[in-house]
Amino acid sequence: MRNFSNINKTIELSGTSNQYLTKACILAEDGMQNGIKGKIIEAKNIFKEFLNQDNTQFIYHYNYANTLSRLGYNEEAISHFELCLKLNPNFEQAWKNLGQVYFDIKEHDEELSCYDKALRINPQLTQALFSKGVTLSRIYNKDEEGLSLMLKAVENDENMLLEYQYTYFGIAYAYEKLGNIKEALNWVNKGLDHYSEDIVYLNFKSNLLIENWKDNDWLIDEALRFFEFRLELENDYKSLYSILLIKQLKDENQIFNLIKKQTSIFREISFESIKACDINLSESIVFLLHYDKYLDFRNSHSIYRYSDHLISELYVVSTEFWEVLDFIFARSFSNAITQYFKSNDYAVIVRTLLDDLGIAIKAIKLIFPDTDFPQEEAIKVMAHVCTEFPTIIIREFGAQAGMITGSLGLDKPATETELSEEWFGKLHEHSIIEMNRKLKLLKED
Repeated sequence: MRNFSNINKTIELSGTSNQYLTKACILAEDGMQNGIKGKIIEAKNIFKEFLNQDNTQFIYHYNYANTLSRLGYNEEAISHFELCLKLNPNFEQAWKNLGQVYFDIKEHDEELSCYDKALRINPQLTQALFSKGVTLSRIYNKDEEGLSLMLKAVENDENMLLEYQYTYFGIAYAYEKLGNIKEALNWVNKGLDHYSEDIVYLNFKSNLLIENWKDNDWLIDEALRFFEFRLELENDYKSLYSILLIKQLKDENQIFNLIKKQTSIFREISFESIKACDINLSESIVFLLHYDKYLDFRNSHSIYRYSDHLISELYVVSTEFWEVLDFIFARSFSNAITQYFKSNDYAVIVRTLLDDLGIAIKAIKLIFPDTDFPQEEAIKVMAHVCTEFPTIIIREFGAQAGMITGSLGLDKPATETELSEEWFGKLHEHSIIEMNRKLKLLKED
């Protein structure tokens, strides 16, 4: 920053109060615009020194309050905005910025009151018009009124579109709520023209296309282009899910290869092993919707923590087994979250997990490749696996239920009461059946 370099040189020569104040203002502006926390802190400390010397200047309180609010010290920021406004009640920008703090702490009635006071002083204050419009739409569901204010603000000051990164987003979001998909897409695309890798815009467009392409044929081509772009940009799993869904691929081998290429879930396993476990991949791509969250979960709950349950002197657990188990667990995790968002029913999380985790029995046939055991050893292997494998599923159920409900802000279910004797009995019975198909110890009816 040339201005910052120049002011530093000037301060070194003379160091007047005005020059220090200018330096703080430059630091604050640069820090806020570019998200540089250190510069905001430095500016805050300089402003505080000025306040300690003279607390009768409204602008000192205003500058200090702005840095406090950006650092998350909301209550202290409110106090200094109020002191500023007590000294200068007609300072419309202070009213607007105070309103923004109330937005941050979700006191929206107070927020709107501040915007109205700012607009009574200056009816053309575009920042207050736009912020009021956003809150009316997003919080109070007054979408038409809110959108009208936002568009008026942009019409009065086109520079807002570039000065404030999420101006396009606010308008696009309001249009989406009003059901105007074309205008919502138009405005989010304008935002992406300027902020092509911004996660807020990328996610908004993803969700807009996912929710609307089925009912709007004109969206399909753009949806495919966008999801292919995003998949290449950041290997976004939801984009891969959308591509598979839109293309309606029926070739399971092709689906397998795409999943293997774009995720880490299939490393050693072959397509033939997936088919041997009777897993329908086209019905399982739901795992991609929340695969990023699943990976976070798996980082703290390694799948290999279950290896102690299956370790044996008689066999070595295959890598393929762990990969198929990981895939099935990823599906149950993602599907439980997806079904909850569809129904908003707390109980559906437990039901989905119990149903999907039961499918893990299909992976038993991959625990070890060799089946050439003497009968006595085969009996020991079968007894060991059929005792321990259900324990793995129960532990995974408890871990996934706890993680999912916790991340959604829901009470953790009492997992021990959700596992019925009937469910556990079927799990144990099916484990015996699958192991017997591999070891062929018992005659099948």
